This record gives sequence, C-alpha cells and structure tokens, in this order.
Amino acid sequence: MARICRIDASSRYDRHVGEFRFRDAGIDDCRLIFEWANDPETRANSAATEPIEWDGHVEWFERKLVDPNAEIWIVESGEGLPLGQVRFDLRGDEAEIGVMVAAEHRGGGLGTQMIERATRELFTQHPGLAVIAHVRHHNVASQRAFVKAGYEPDGEGDARGVTMLRFVRRSWKGDSR
Repeated sequence: MARICRIDASSRYDRHVGEFRFRDAGIDDCRLIFEWANDPETRANSAATEPIEWDGHVEWFERKLVDPNAEIWIVESGEGLPLGQVRFDLRGDEAEIGVMVAAEHRGGGLGTQMIERATRELFTQHPGLAVIAHVRHHNVASQRAFVKAGYEPDGEGDARGVTMLRFVRRSWKGDSR
C-alpha cells in the first residue's frame, strides 16, 4: 500500500520537489535494504556497528516481512526513486522507529520529513502508542532530525546492549508535539 506525502514547502529538502511516498517493503527490497544497512555511515550509527552478512540479513528480512509487529516501509520519490527506509517494531504500547536515508539523499532534511510523516501514519494506524528512537551520542544529525520531527529527549536507553540517547513521541496533534 502506498502512502503519499507532500514535502513541506518550508523543508530544506528540495532535491525531489513534490511528493514522496511510503510503500510496504517486499522481498524484492531485500538487496536494497542490505546495501543501505551496510553503508559505512549507517553502520557507524547503528547499535551493532559490524558489517551485516548477507545470509543473516536475508533470514532477518524474511522474518520481519511476516512479523505482524513489524512495519518496513520504503520511501520513494514521486518518480519512484528509492530514498530510504523507515521501520517500526511494535511492542505492547510502544513502537521503536528505525530510519535509513540513502547516502546520496542525506543532508537536505529528508530524514526529518520521513520521521515526521511515518510517525503520523503509524499513529493513524495505532493510536495511543509511544514511539521510541534510540540514537548514538555522536549522531547529532539524527538527534536534530528527531527533535525537529516532534520527538522529545527522554534520557538514555538500551538498544541491543548499547547505551544510546532515547527520544520519544507520545501523540500526534496538529501542533507536531
């Protein structure tokens, strides 16, 4: 299912003026997500920093595609160009968000737009959740993106055995908080 979002005119992200959309990831996206996940900057900012092995990725990806508590969305430009990925793992009354912006599309505000729109969509589907983000202490760009998207700093939290900064968004109201 595609979810179409117009990029705000005030956004600094203007390499793909117009729309971007979320679509559910499918098995054909396995290689693309593997390549994005193994990008050196992505690895450096992840809880697990070592490169991901192909066989392990395929097993993980196939499990996630059928997991009713996981959402993996590919973000595409209005022309169908892959821009990144947003993933939610739902656990009880919380969802953890993970975001990857393709290397060639970083630095223009797209991450903030992806976080904001995906969170709004998730709240539409699952009202009452708190959405949690874990961000490495050195990843200032992601910290700023989450704050701009209406997340609030919430101390530190454990993400797969690594202490990271925690950001939370508890509701979606028109005021972006």
